[in-house]
Formats: sequence, structure tokens, C-alpha cells
Amino acid sequence: MSFFEQKVSVSSKFVSRRRVSVLPDYCVNKRVLHIGCMDWPITNYNSNLHIAIDKVCSDLVGVDVNDENFEEMKKHIKNKELVSDINEVVSRKFDVLLIPEVLEHVDNLGSFLQTLNKIQTEKIIITVPDAFLCYNRHLNYYNNSEFIEIVHPDHNCWFSPFTLKNVVNKFTDWSLEEMFFLENMSIMGVFKK
Repeated sequence: MSFFEQKVSVSSKFVSRRRVSVLPDYCVNKRVLHIGCMDWPITNYNSNLHIAIDKVCSDLVGVDVNDENFEEMKKHIKNKELVSDINEVVSRKFDVLLIPEVLEHVDNLGSFLQTLNKIQTEKIIITVPDAFLCYNRHLNYYNNSEFIEIVHPDHNCWFSPFTLKNVVNKFTDWSLEEMFFLENMSIMGVFKK
């Protein structure tokens, strides 16, 4: 194996399943901290992950910097605690820290992960866009001179299984338990503290 060759075991168990059907199973009867709970700017209350998790967990706190629709979200959930600043909950204990489709939006990934690392939790679940699963659907060369990318305009990066594992290892003390392909477009890493 060369210096540049990195191997990560990744399961295809969830490759065709939506995150809203997979992630709640990890949250049943758990105290959950959900980062990026609003799914802004495309919040759909009929298929929102935060609402799905709220139905199965024992306690749920949502964090999102896009707080303008918090009052509307509260109409759909029993656990009504929503905060816009992660520092409000950093000192609390949770069973599950859920970070779905958030890391690609963060300006300073190292600092963000170091802040999350302060949270007392047993399990951390992260989902991120997969650069390679997305390749055929989201990237295209046009006339060999223009590169067209179908991507959320707020994204700062794409991930591979190794780069997700690597960035988490660099900035936290979490260890990888399992990794999955998810929803035909994402990677899901399950970590423990």
C-alpha cells in the first residue's frame, strides 16, 4: 500500500435509503442534540428530519444558526428547545450528537469540530455529501472548457469516506465505529467518544 492509498470500510446497507428513514432509528428513547435542525433554506415540515426524530427520542434539542423559523418549527414538535448558538448547550450531556449535512457549510471546520468535541455524548452521527457518489449527477464538463456543478451555493467542500474520517480524527477524540453510503448521495459516519 502506498503512502497516498487510504482504506476505509464503508457499508452499502443504507445506500438507497433516505436519512429521514435511517437516522431516527439511532435516536429511539435517547437524549439527542441535532445540529442543523432547520434544513434551511428548504425546510419542509412534512419530511423534516428534526420532526421525525422528535417522534422517537426522549429529549431533543435543535441547533441552527438560521433561527427565523423556530416558532413555526415549534408548532410541529413536542421537544421545543431550539437554539441558534451551539455554546448554549456545549456543557450539557446527550446520548446522540447528530450532525446531518452540516460540515460542508461550515467556514472553519477545525474550530467547529473542536467546539462539538466539548459536548458530552456517547455517539456522534455525521452525514456529508459524497463527492464520488454525486459525481455522475452533480458534476459535468461543458464543451471541455466550463465546469458545471449542481451544488448548494453555501457548500464549501465535498467529502470522501477517508476525508470525513480524517478531519474528525484531526479535531476530535471520536473514533469511527461504522461508515455507510446513504441516500445515493451521502456518507454517514457513526463515531463514539
